[in-house]
Amino acid sequence: MATKKQTTQYISKYLNLKLVNKASYSKEVDGRVVVVSGSSVQFENGVYETDNKDEIAFLDNHPNCGNVFIKVEKNAAKEKAKMLETLEEREAKVKAKEEAIAKKEMKLKGQGKEEGAKASAKGIRGTKSTKETKKPKF
Repeated sequence: MATKKQTTQYISKYLNLKLVNKASYSKEVDGRVVVVSGSSVQFENGVYETDNKDEIAFLDNHPNCGNVFIKVEKNAAKEKAKMLETLEEREAKVKAKEEAIAKKEMKLKGQGKEEGAKASAKGIRGTKSTKETKKPKF
């Protein structure tokens, strides 16, 4: 049986964060300039996954770990899904909440019926009709 390697996932608040582990440099060998490549970690869309133990150790010991990027635990998949929630889903939730608030406000104002429904025949209490008001005597 082949064993699966455990991948570790990191999430950054910056979409294309790049952390340099070892910088590349150039050196002269037999009169020629040779570039010695370094290593870096590149987040894509704010997510980086690796199974390399050296990269995991580098990221866990990085000074910005916990501030700029965090290590995702296995049970944090739901939190990641919330972070990556689409704009349309958020707008639908906001619209549903606004409708619920509007219904509550109508109920508190005494308008238990839906919008556009006719008011009761008695009218609103506390108001006086024009017939009962006194007219000035001058």
